[in-house]
Amino acid sequence: MTGEKKKDIMFRIKKLMALNKGNNATEGEIQNATVAVKKLLEKHQLSMFDVEKGTFEEVVLKLERETGKTTLPNWVKLLGSDIARALDCKLILSKYEYEYIEYGAKPKIKFIFIGCETDAEVAVYFFDTLSVDLFKLATREFKKTEQPHNRLARFRNSFIIGAGQSIYKRLKKEERESQTGKDLVVVKDNMVNAFTDKMFGRLKNSKINGKYDGEAMAQGREAGKNIPLRKGMRNGYEGQRLSG
Repeated sequence: MTGEKKKDIMFRIKKLMALNKGNNATEGEIQNATVAVKKLLEKHQLSMFDVEKGTFEEVVLKLERETGKTTLPNWVKLLGSDIARALDCKLILSKYEYEYIEYGAKPKIKFIFIGCETDAEVAVYFFDTLSVDLFKLATREFKKTEQPHNRLARFRNSFIIGAGQSIYKRLKKEERESQTGKDLVVVKDNMVNAFTDKMFGRLKNSKINGKYDGEAMAQGREAGKNIPLRKGMRNGYEGQRLSG
């Protein structure tokens, strides 16, 4: 069903609901409006909650990010996962091959964010910007420690994972403090799960193992409490930092 069709149905239902509450409506008009609303709800499998919260207008999106990499550090996967979960989305790591890939070359990894339209777009925006910002910040903080260069990868990995944990908590706190009700979150979860099941079937959860620097992770958690999240949505991103 097209977006215009959805808007038209929502408009009709809300107009009939307004007639129900109108002081000038006759008893017969109210009864007819009530029956018409019920029929529209049943025909389009909607509830009054959908109408009041506008969930019928939500569209589930599948947004992809091709990394161009055959392997990724753990911080990239966990940062993406923290952002997706915080915004009621799902993150799927999938492997793909370029159209003219050389024989014997390893398939590359791509990220797939699945969520209701606004959630998915914001998740990708956060991932694109924070992956760059945190990479730079972790590198700067490592230089202050004066540790040998061979410890940089572990420090950076741990720092960004810690920051991602704090960012997840911040976003979830925002959700709790906003007017987004628990019922709406459940509705969105059901929509995303249904879309994912239809597109991918049964998926396996991947385990991420590794050795971490506890002190660097603690520093990252503190940094994640204060790092700017919203610089203003824009068309086109500066790029992603997906290495080391």
